[in-house]
Amino acid sequence: MKVLVAGWFSFEQMGASAGDLLSRDVVCQWVADAGKRCDIALAAPFEGGVRWEDLDSRDYSHVVFVCGPFGNGPPVVEFLERFKTCRLIGANLTMLQSLDDWNPFELLIERDSSREIRPDLCFLSPNRRVPVVGPVLIDSQPEYKSRDMRIAANDALIDLTRSREMAVVRIDTRLDHNSTGLRTPAEIESPIAPTC
Repeated sequence: MKVLVAGWFSFEQMGASAGDLLSRDVVCQWVADAGKRCDIALAAPFEGGVRWEDLDSRDYSHVVFVCGPFGNGPPVVEFLERFKTCRLIGANLTMLQSLDDWNPFELLIERDSSREIRPDLCFLSPNRRVPVVGPVLIDSQPEYKSRDMRIAANDALIDLTRSREMAVVRIDTRLDHNSTGLRTPAEIESPIAPTC
């Protein structure tokens, strides 16, 4: 029997956050440490998991719903109905109703509820960093005429930022009309200046 790990990342257009995914990874590690196998229920745009709508609940002993607000409404009720034969665990949830009124979990380790407040589980996630990249794309400059290679240069930079995992912080160097809200040369220079 396996464990199914689900959360707002399991439903399309439900606003899954970085904290949801970090908390999911913490729970998946706990499941692995307990010697159990798990599947992760994922919906677009996330890839690599399973679709909960396609699963047979008899393949799972436990379902863990991870992170975020949790209340008695759609799509939660449909999800709970599908997995009603499984032991249901809630982890890192903000319970929207009083637990005296509604608590579908056999075990609840809530982030906050009518009875308990705990630190966010995402603080336990491994500290994994990726490079921070600040591409500076160029605006159209008609004075360069046939030598204007900005489209090709901008496309190459954009392709590079999509080629691997990195945190991209776009930098606009124009000050008369700045698309990123920067107002002074110092504000533009600070994120790109070398640090010693």
